Amino acid sequence: MSTPLLGNTIIKLSAIDSTNDYARKLLLNNANITDGTVVLADFQENGKGQRTKTWTSERGLNLIMSVILYPVNLKVQDQFLMTKVVSLGVQDYLKSIFDANLSDKLRIKWPNDIYVGDNKICGILIENNVRADKVTSCIIGIGLNVNQEDFPGNIPNPTSIKREVKKSFKLERLRHDLCSCIENRYMLLNGVGHHRLNQHYEDSLYGRNQIRKYQIKGESIDAKLIGVRNFGELVLENSAGNTIVCNHDDVRYLS
Repeated sequence: MSTPLLGNTIIKLSAIDSTNDYARKLLLNNANITDGTVVLADFQENGKGQRTKTWTSERGLNLIMSVILYPVNLKVQDQFLMTKVVSLGVQDYLKSIFDANLSDKLRIKWPNDIYVGDNKICGILIENNVRADKVTSCIIGIGLNVNQEDFPGNIPNPTSIKREVKKSFKLERLRHDLCSCIENRYMLLNGVGHHRLNQHYEDSLYGRNQIRKYQIKGESIDAKLIGVRNFGELVLENSAGNTIVCNHDDVRYLS
């Protein structure tokens, strides 16, 4: 049996400002960080999300980790594949512990939040380091709500595994199983698996082929999400049938 890549080396911390920041400093200060190293924390004081948002988590109840990977031959123009790998890996893990009804509610909210119905259960933040035309390393930050049931009122739509399945989970076992699911998806980066990653990601998109409200560069419109381009841009279709291509900073979901 082959040795797992993700989690072969684990750095456990009681509290840290951000596991992604810690992982970035490791890469800057030490060129010998093992591929697949996982940085775990019981608590983050300044956890990061998309668009400079923070990630709020109660101490010791959720999975907070960053993974350092050195992908082989991942071209810059294909770097969004890493988002697909991690998002689908998290979704695969949740499907393994959810019943059929809950599994059917799992969606990836572009670019990489994991939702159960209309409620967010996991946030992902990926930072890629690039040299020439290749991605040399990735820092994959994952915040998965596990055993937390009460959340601050300023968080609009949170949920957790315990809220959904009505039982607690041991974080160490959960981390191991989650890493295995992500690693299975990571193995598809060898080229022949790109099509499968692309198709599964698009099939899982929150709001796909539904008319919803979006804010694009400050303007509210009704549009249908029809897909995602290879570099990660969201593709919408407005009521006139025109295609709108959006970068992450240009668009927000309104409903």
